[in-house]
Amino acid sequence: QIFVLCVVEIYIYSLKMQVRSRRAGEPLSMYAKPPTGEITLDTFESAAFDRLQVLRIIETGLSNGKTYEELKTLVGRKLRELGLNDLTKDNISHFILRLVYSRRESLRKSFLSHEELLFKYRFDTCKAETRQQFFVDNNLSFKKANRSVVSVLIKDKKILHVKDLSNPEMYYEVPFEEVLRSVRGRSVFLSGGKAYVPESQLIEVVLSRFRIHLSHELAIAYRATQNQQKDSRIEPLLASLATQYLGPKIRTSVGGMITPADIPLLAKQSFPLCMQNSYEHLKADHHLKHGGRMHFSLFLKAIGLSLEDSLRFWQKHFGPRTPAPKFDKQYAYLLKHNYGKVGCGTSYSPYSCLKIIDHVPTAGDHCGCPYKLFSEESLRANLRRNGISELGISEVCGKARTGDFQPACALHFYHMHPKSNKDEVSVMHPNSFYEDSVNYYKEIDEKSQNNAVNGGTSMQISSSP
Repeated sequence: QIFVLCVVEIYIYSLKMQVRSRRAGEPLSMYAKPPTGEITLDTFESAAFDRLQVLRIIETGLSNGKTYEELKTLVGRKLRELGLNDLTKDNISHFILRLVYSRRESLRKSFLSHEELLFKYRFDTCKAETRQQFFVDNNLSFKKANRSVVSVLIKDKKILHVKDLSNPEMYYEVPFEEVLRSVRGRSVFLSGGKAYVPESQLIEVVLSRFRIHLSHELAIAYRATQNQQKDSRIEPLLASLATQYLGPKIRTSVGGMITPADIPLLAKQSFPLCMQNSYEHLKADHHLKHGGRMHFSLFLKAIGLSLEDSLRFWQKHFGPRTPAPKFDKQYAYLLKHNYGKVGCGTSYSPYSCLKIIDHVPTAGDHCGCPYKLFSEESLRANLRRNGISELGISEVCGKARTGDFQPACALHFYHMHPKSNKDEVSVMHPNSFYEDSVNYYKEIDEKSQNNAVNGGTSMQISSSP
């Protein structure tokens, strides 16, 4: 099936643009013009999925406190692995995700910050001739600073952190608002509303223009998509890409690895806060609305609760308010459907963090991301019940307050599992949170058993003649 990737249908631009010949080389682009041509739907999806993997590496790395140099290594390796150094694939994948991420403010903010870092990586690692050609293609001309002006500024010592004060010809004159980061770092000269920027810091000017351009284009894409007729061939793909889980495969097991009797301890010890919330309300209210039942039942299925045990578990908790005949009629079918035993026969997967964050629960439906939905007072109370220290609570709430919901969950995990490596903790899925927690306690138990055995052996040896 062929999908025509054109300005009107896909990139929703009002002007027709001709295919522009692309020079061979490194992909360094302002993404000013969308590509045209024909691609298959499979290529459409795979190109977007590959770029999404790169952006998620950036997101996870930033969440884990990776330095820019560490991220450069990770990003470069992934770009080569996925073939995203190809100019055409790079352009196509960017514009597809631009459509995906233009839909909501939170998605636009995320896309903008991650694409900016990806652009910075490419600017820093490309050849000098590629950089110069990029300046020409995008009409980026920089006025060299007058030697006498810079000399006066140097003498007046209006700057503290410039490394090279001896070569005025290496400085460029730009509006100060384009290099606010450098202004804050006191690494540029300021005079008369102009900033005098060393050549090595021109990247800040370029990044500023990239941010402004992409932010503007995302706003245009958002407005256009509100009025554009939906394409039934690609709309489901665009909707799913924003919540696509790209982490390690969740090891779904329906073989009865856990029983209902195991759930209270596991909930306290290893459930993420979103699933703890659903479970606590299920116990208190003896009911969960549809959203909560879907989120929580699929989570339990994936950690090893069999269909038979799942039916028993839910019937027991619904029992005080729902007689058995009513439960069988209204609720048992959904559980069987999730396990693929009725309906189309599909065994459904548990929801990822992004899907849960994106979900907007109805009134009284206890599901969704607590770091997004809870008031800070409620979040603090829940964290205290988890035994998190006041310092840890402040760290988690700080992340939640700035909209960094997954990093907040990662900090929650760390403070529940203090022997884990804080720099390596990331949470992309509720079931990965659970698996990592179970493995954490399993390792601790094994070490304790080994220490006990070794200690016993040592005592026997020391007491022998």
